[in-house]
Amino acid sequence: MGASRTLRLGSLVVAGCSFAGVAFAQSERELCAKSTGDAGIAACDKAIAANPKDADSYSNRGYTWSAKGDQDKAISDFNEALKINPKHARALSNRGVAWNRKGDPDRAIADATEAIKINKRYAKAYNNRGVALIRKKELDKAIADLTEAIKLNPKDASAYFNRGSAYEMKGSLSDALADFKKFAELSPKDTDGPAAVARLEQRLKR
Repeated sequence: MGASRTLRLGSLVVAGCSFAGVAFAQSERELCAKSTGDAGIAACDKAIAANPKDADSYSNRGYTWSAKGDQDKAISDFNEALKINPKHARALSNRGVAWNRKGDPDRAIADATEAIKINKRYAKAYNNRGVALIRKKELDKAIADLTEAIKLNPKDASAYFNRGSAYEMKGSLSDALADFKKFAELSPKDTDGPAAVARLEQRLKR
């Protein structure tokens, strides 16, 4: 059996809010940053209405649209965030996630690459580019990106799973098994970890 196709895109990261000296715990902007689903979108709508130049709120609403499965609305919001702030690395990386989810790895790679240019230590951008490279069957490049993601954030379970998938597709079964074991250790509630470990152990016995 081949490598699992359930690749892990880097978690979409939303912007936090910090307003020194003012208690905005219930502000729409903070709710936009922290909420998900319809409540998050409604909060972002209000935050954007109050400040149409708030790139973070567009980016956060894009995050929520992408998580809900509407990649076109997500991309539109990320585009707005980037019009306001072309150096918004989070919006670039998250737009890359949306492109990956739409099945367009080339655009995903381009966005992740731009995010990395802005922030060379952006682990999730390396992870997301690695996923896109796996989908293009550029496995050595994918492994290099995922190794960098792990170097920058050794506790990112998704990067181990993705690198394990790339190693398995390449036929490096021992390396794949080690990565899937690490994924299972970091994400003990995810059943894909034990399943991948069992599959690789069985393949190595043959």
